[in-house]
Amino acid sequence: QSKDAGPAAPSDAGSPKDLPATFVADGFDIAPGEETFRCQNFANRYGRDVAVVSSEAFMTVGSHHMFLFMQPNDGDGPLVECSGLSFGTYVHSAQRSMSRVDYPPGVGMMIPASNDFQIMVHYLNNTSDMIHASVATTLHAVDPSDVPIHASQIFSNTLSVDIPAKSKATVHQSCGIPHDVNLFTATSHMHSHGVHYVARSRDGQLLYETNEWAEPQPWTFSPPRLLHAGSTIDVTCDYDNETDQPLSFGESAATNEMCIFVGAYYPAADGESITCLF
Repeated sequence: QSKDAGPAAPSDAGSPKDLPATFVADGFDIAPGEETFRCQNFANRYGRDVAVVSSEAFMTVGSHHMFLFMQPNDGDGPLVECSGLSFGTYVHSAQRSMSRVDYPPGVGMMIPASNDFQIMVHYLNNTSDMIHASVATTLHAVDPSDVPIHASQIFSNTLSVDIPAKSKATVHQSCGIPHDVNLFTATSHMHSHGVHYVARSRDGQLLYETNEWAEPQPWTFSPPRLLHAGSTIDVTCDYDNETDQPLSFGESAATNEMCIFVGAYYPAADGESITCLF
């Protein structure tokens, strides 16, 4: 696996075919010890159907994660406090301050003109200083006729997390694959009590592994990992709960836990995604 290439512009950026669109959230402050979730809606800048072939994001250090969701047309809106458990079809996700995803040649994610966007960001300020947060996402798109293969996401989430106080625990999940897919990115998502994460396919391919709960490094596969129809993605999350309270699934990176697999694959039918909830 290769590591995330960072925020450098993709090779086709600025070319005649490149259709860039940037979404910049209003700035906000996070006080020491504060945890917050903020959302902001954005009108579709394209006004036409496009295929995203690369996306990149910047977040001020201190962020836990962000999503750029697609949503029905709602236009531009102000930055507001929101739930950290909101979810939908997303175009970009990140857990590091700088991130980029480049789709394989001939592969892209379809964005209908009828969809607008929403940035959702989660910050946990564990420092003694105020964080002045900035969040921005740029999409690089092309005409759909230039992309013969469509991509989508795998999102597998464990809602039944239960870790007793003053104990270690392990959570398992197994997400089924309905048809042959080529997995080209993968990463984990845990909260602050997560100490180890591993994901493998049923045939033994290592899909992701880390000891980091904060800012895990995404893996990019070239060539992609082939997962056959009927296979599974088997995930194990290990936790060490040193607190006096039990931990359950929830939005707080400090007082709740999660065990999530996130990946991108092709081919996918328009509007398709693979979502598993346990």
